[in-house]
Amino acid sequence: MAYAGFEAERGTLKYRCPARHYGLSCKSVESCAVRGAVRLKLAEDRRVFTPLARSSYAWGRTYAKRTAVERVRSRLNVSFGFRRHFIRGQAENAAACGVGLGRDAGHGLGPHQAGTGGGAPLPCPCRVSAG
Repeated sequence: MAYAGFEAERGTLKYRCPARHYGLSCKSVESCAVRGAVRLKLAEDRRVFTPLARSSYAWGRTYAKRTAVERVRSRLNVSFGFRRHFIRGQAENAAACGVGLGRDAGHGLGPHQAGTGGGAPLPCPCRVSAG
């Protein structure tokens, strides 16, 4: 079945016969059980039937954003050590975030400052002379 949209006033997903939806010819169009469209109520199973159909392009774009957010959260949990749940409160969380980000930046700059990063070493801000 071809996705034909979400009907908010009915709370349903609408699907049509692919031949009719895409303008194709079909041998059994006269004997087809689906005359107009099939409507699936979201109340059937809300976890499966969402207002954004899983077969739509919009679902793919939304799911890609979700996986990007999950990658960021995984990075925070695993790489920055937040999986250890000893951090309590906003101040401790902000301090741990700063330490984790600083450590990550230091790991990235270390090879460049040592001259082994494959290119020209980046200047160290503490070694730049004024003027």
